[in-house]
Amino acid sequence: MRSFKTSLRSSLSLVLLATGACGPSLGGAPPPPRSPTGAGCDDSATSQFVANKLTLPSLTRSYAGDMDGDGSTDNRFHTLFAGLQTVGFDTQTMVNNMATNGRGMTLMEMRGSAQREGCAATMRMQAAEHPPAPPRYDGRDTFTPRPGSPAVSLSGSVSNGVLGTTSPTKMQASEVTPLRIQVTLVEGVTVPLDLYGVEVQGALSDSGAMEGEVHAVLRKQDIDEQVIPAMAQALTAKVNKEPTGAVAQSIVAFFEDTEDSATSKAKCDADPARCCAMNPATCELSAEELRENAMLMGYLEPDVQMFDNGSWKPTPGGTAKDSLSVGFGLSAVQASF
Repeated sequence: MRSFKTSLRSSLSLVLLATGACGPSLGGAPPPPRSPTGAGCDDSATSQFVANKLTLPSLTRSYAGDMDGDGSTDNRFHTLFAGLQTVGFDTQTMVNNMATNGRGMTLMEMRGSAQREGCAATMRMQAAEHPPAPPRYDGRDTFTPRPGSPAVSLSGSVSNGVLGTTSPTKMQASEVTPLRIQVTLVEGVTVPLDLYGVEVQGALSDSGAMEGEVHAVLRKQDIDEQVIPAMAQALTAKVNKEPTGAVAQSIVAFFEDTEDSATSKAKCDADPARCCAMNPATCELSAEELRENAMLMGYLEPDVQMFDNGSWKPTPGGTAKDSLSVGFGLSAVQASF
């Protein structure tokens, strides 16, 4: 939706391991082209990092990128969290708590001279296992890559002090591997997000910290099959846990409207124990009830066309929109894995 894209244009800042408030203003500028290894570049240099903060987009910090190559920046991801905020979820605080407790961590290994102008570098990103104790984020933490979680490799180069990886529009289908991140909405319930076409823009400080932003897309198929069922589970858990709380009441009013949802009406008529309006402590919100909520589905509406018969093929201004654009800030500190 072009009006939405336009409203979100503003300054930004890094990749899958970035902070938000203090990073360099990278805007939606395209990443620099790949550069050949030049004099003084060290292809053998290796650094390892772990994300210590994920910053969600806002109207003042969009973290948007041009995903489909139409010259306009995209980040519809913001609307999902804006929607959750309308029913009482403090999404940024929840994301901060994830990092504090070592949940949903992303590991990144960088090879090459990521601080030297004109040098090439390669990033390898992968989900981490939950550590047995909360991380210290002091450079001495050791993590374990999550078994079965595919690693994403990105190539890039340094220009004007900023490392930029290959633009999604220039990626070959063979280069596009999904990166899974997880967002906890309620303790014990996470929403999986499989990100495709991952692009990173960011910079390393002299102290070894990394700041920047990440751009990617969520497939509509994964929204339908993964995100919505996980959201239904998280919302149900929130209502059951605090049945008389203001957030629970807002959730019930927002999603279980028996006048608008045939599924809610049938459920409440047939099984009052599963009806949140009648018995919030034992009720259950279903994925189908969420799908019948026009406002929520508006938040999750795809805004870019990135595939052709299942193969990666960004189409500028494509009308067969199959993906939701994603952008967020990250900060990372050194670690071992």
